[in-house]
Amino acid sequence: MNDQIGKYIADTKATVRAAADHFNVSKSTVHMVVSKRRGF
Repeated sequence: MNDQIGKYIADTKATVRAAADHFNVSKSTVHMVVSKRRGF
């Protein structure tokens, strides 16, 4: 799912809120996934 969230945001220019709604996860989860992928 981690790669899917990142790809979805990049492809659709979705906001964190929109991505969270799309994948039925919390905004915190989206932030965590994106931050970990970028190495923050």
